[in-house]
Amino acid sequence: MIFESAWTLYMQFALTPTSCPANGCPGPQFVPAYSLVTVAIAVIISGDGILGLWGASFAYSVGAILSAVLLILLGYSAWVQYGFAFLQPEAEQALVGAVLAGVALVTNIWAIRGRGGIPEQANPMNLPVFG
Repeated sequence: MIFESAWTLYMQFALTPTSCPANGCPGPQFVPAYSLVTVAIAVIISGDGILGLWGASFAYSVGAILSAVLLILLGYSAWVQYGFAFLQPEAEQALVGAVLAGVALVTNIWAIRGRGGIPEQANPMNLPVFG
């Protein structure tokens, strides 16, 4: 999750999107990868990742939801940008972000499922000892 948010923030601040020419863009101008909503989600995901490292069990559920939202935003951004030749580098950056969001989503789902276990009362090592 932390790699996902770090890439999204890097994409947001270090890699500026190509600006449109004076006569306008040949396609849709709104690209969610470069919006403030994406920055806010990336910051929340990094905080959630730190909570997950500390062992907060709710962090995996929140991280899965936020990773799914980021996957949709960055996937849509890559899809929109691949349709227009002047945005190819930005489309590749958004695609890398979408792949990282997908990996984080799968990892969070795997972590949610792995939290269950045998309760201490039902553990077979807690058999009564006679004699």
